[in-house]
Amino acid sequence: MTSLIVVFFVLLMIYGIGALFFVFGLLLRQKPGNMEQPLVSIIVAARNEADSIAACIDCLVAQSYPADNYEIIIVNDNSTDETAAIVSTYCEKYPHLKLISLTSVPERWSPKKYALTRAIEQSHGEIIFTTDADCLVGENWVRTMVSYFTAEAGMVIGFSQLGTRGNGQPAFQQLQAFDFVNLMGAAAGAANLGLPLSATGQNLAYRRAAFDAVGGFTQVAHRISGDDVLLLQLIRNHTPWKIRFANDPAAYAISEPETTFRGFFNQRLRWASNGPYQVLLNIPFFLYLLAAFGSNLGLLFALFGWLAGGVSGIHFGVFLFIKCTLEFLVSFQAARRFLRMDLLGYFPLWFCLQPFYVLLMGTLSLIGRFSWKGRKHDIPGQ
Repeated sequence: MTSLIVVFFVLLMIYGIGALFFVFGLLLRQKPGNMEQPLVSIIVAARNEADSIAACIDCLVAQSYPADNYEIIIVNDNSTDETAAIVSTYCEKYPHLKLISLTSVPERWSPKKYALTRAIEQSHGEIIFTTDADCLVGENWVRTMVSYFTAEAGMVIGFSQLGTRGNGQPAFQQLQAFDFVNLMGAAAGAANLGLPLSATGQNLAYRRAAFDAVGGFTQVAHRISGDDVLLLQLIRNHTPWKIRFANDPAAYAISEPETTFRGFFNQRLRWASNGPYQVLLNIPFFLYLLAAFGSNLGLLFALFGWLAGGVSGIHFGVFLFIKCTLEFLVSFQAARRFLRMDLLGYFPLWFCLQPFYVLLMGTLSLIGRFSWKGRKHDIPGQ
């Protein structure tokens, strides 16, 4: 029992170093430095998005960036609803908007990565922007993200939030928003320190040269998700390009949290499925994820061990205090940086649920199955 407690404390210390690393990074700000306005291609992969695609396109065509300097490509990924018809109507109004329709996906290709690849092949931009069909962006989104593409920058990560402040979402959705703020806080902190770890395809931009330098998605085409974080790791590992985080609120994107537990479960399991794959791309990041899993397992072990009389109250109390303090520091800095202090009140509930959530997702990321866009995927099959 004592030996296990020591192991869990070691994992907690590794986890804590990572947390402090994120906190310090969040105190820094990368500043824009590019005054040029290169040709940009905005790509959106859409499957059965009839309810949201119009609002997304409305945001994209209203950009303050010069209309002659950007194009929009919507990829209809074998939708069975009115997605293609809605986009076609917009194409008649806006000459810089293009629709590509796909009816099949090659073997061993993720549908979304294949859709993005086909769009990139037909695009003309020096910089590729990606967002999701259910996302909204401000009118200065492109202009602001481009300003972070200094000469050495090959990728710029943008902040994405689930919902907006004061929109009256139910507690379940606001809890998701708080969790996502923490994830984005870790992404921003690491990128600000020059050691990027993760990103979201809801708000991402990269140079075509950086994309081509790693062979696009070919190395990770078989992974169902990861058109963001896996591409980031490839560019980080195999090119000299730097990866920056756009801290300006004008570069933020807004998406909506899942409304059902089933939808939330499938979404987060899809994200978690890329965790084990990091052992091939970024061993320090993989070890941090392993330490996060171990520290949550250690907290539950200490709790139940204390209740059963096998672990001292002091050991449990110290473990609980360290973990809570570290995670509150990250949550506070992330909420403060991204102007979502309204969500900080969810920290106690999030902290209590997190160990069970992390252990469940961590385990299922190796053996689980999830549904995405009406398609079922076996994680071991990836």
